[in-house]
Amino acid sequence: MPSWARWRTIRATMWQICDTESRYYLPRTGQPSRDRVGDLAEELTASQRHVRTVLLSMPRDAVHRSGGR
Repeated sequence: MPSWARWRTIRATMWQICDTESRYYLPRTGQPSRDRVGDLAEELTASQRHVRTVLLSMPRDAVHRSGGR
């Protein structure tokens, strides 16, 4: 793990994955975010469903540009 990473356990890593995919990556591309669910098992399922739903609804030729990239 990088020294700056706050997650050190499997549980913390799973939360980080959900936070990153549902509340960081998607919103950075203009897609909707979702609120956290309190239980990790429920969060993993909800995050996976959210990401899948958003990705399947996106046009295949969608392009997001930020800072000229």
